[in-house]
Amino acid sequence: MRPTELAESYFRQAQGSLTRGMLSDKNDSITTAELAWLVNLMEGLVHSSTGVRATHILLEEVKRLLEQQRFGR
Repeated sequence: MRPTELAESYFRQAQGSLTRGMLSDKNDSITTAELAWLVNLMEGLVHSSTGVRATHILLEEVKRLLEQQRFGR
């Protein structure tokens, strides 16, 4: 698993853990607004890691094309 894929996996796990934890919290130790903020933060991190991964894939393709052009393949 590549680093960006691993990051996305960890962000998704954190998001799921947060949601499960909040659903089982009977003491209401966190407000709805705080929960919404944290969930949105986690979702943003997931999308960021996906975007970084897509950029990495494109850069690898550009590198491959430049090497082909350079060596006349």
